[in-house]
Amino acid sequence: MMKWLTSTPAQSNARNRDEWAALQVASRIGNVDIISRLLNSGADINVWSSRHNGRTALQAAAGNGHVAAVNLLLERGADVNAPPSEKSGRTALQAASETGIMEIVDQLLKLNANVNSDPSVFDGRTALQAAAESGHRDIVTHLLERGADVNASPSDNSGRTALQAAAGSGFLEIVDQLWRSGADINAPPASQNGRTALQAAAESELGAVITVPDGSTFERTALDYAKLNSHDNIVDRLHAYRRHGWTALQLAARDGRLDIVDRLLEAGFDVNAEAFEQDGRTALQAAFEGAHWGIIDRLLAAKADINAEAAAESGNLDLINKALGLGADVNNRPSP
Repeated sequence: MMKWLTSTPAQSNARNRDEWAALQVASRIGNVDIISRLLNSGADINVWSSRHNGRTALQAAAGNGHVAAVNLLLERGADVNAPPSEKSGRTALQAASETGIMEIVDQLLKLNANVNSDPSVFDGRTALQAAAESGHRDIVTHLLERGADVNASPSDNSGRTALQAAAGSGFLEIVDQLWRSGADINAPPASQNGRTALQAAAESELGAVITVPDGSTFERTALDYAKLNSHDNIVDRLHAYRRHGWTALQLAARDGRLDIVDRLLEAGFDVNAEAFEQDGRTALQAAFEGAHWGIIDRLLAAKADINAEAAAESGNLDLINKALGLGADVNNRPSP
């Protein structure tokens, strides 16, 4: 079979059912002997496979971490900046950054690989986005030093900014690194299947916790999104009211989440924030209604205003007695 493939240029460039030529397959598995023989037989070094998840030989070798194959292809004239395929494609640098092989990343950059090449339209990633999503902090650092755009827009469909990518994968050190490098935590998501940084963190099974300096604003729907997907993530600086009127602290108190209550109080959330006019509760009222004893004690220790009405509504005599014993105002009522 190998003899047939290398007999003429036409055979060398023949494609399989996935539209991959022999050179691309050999590069993907890193077989430098076959790569060399195919090139000597006239194989097109920059042949593209398909629009779906396609790779040139160099992109395939870089994406699979084959240093020797990458070096051989570069020596033989492979295009270091060949564009990615339209769907889930990667340039050589994007592929190497995703895989995390610094030696390949460095070699490509030395040969003037474009650090800010546009990602493919569907599920594309810039080199920095790919490295951030995969957790390769050393490569993130290297790319930033080489001028990678920390706020490069995500690809239209299923793309992520670097910060969104790192947050979604739960890589907190990279999140912090990108933030300190000027990443926009409120950058808009991809037009299709996108996530803001906070939504991506909430969705992450790794439980990413985003901490940013005081005064920063977040997506107001972030806690809605986290609860909708049953995630336990905590956001350290979500001071704004939720879309439906409840603050993050009120929501956590209502749902009995002492761990979140602790983090939000430590982050400076207002323990006495007013209840929303319609169906709202203060944090302490919400805790009383749910009979969440630990949260009640924690809120009282944080100097929450005591209210007897919510305890009475719960029908729990122990709660009523506790509230009254603490000096609750029997005439204070929650919102209608």
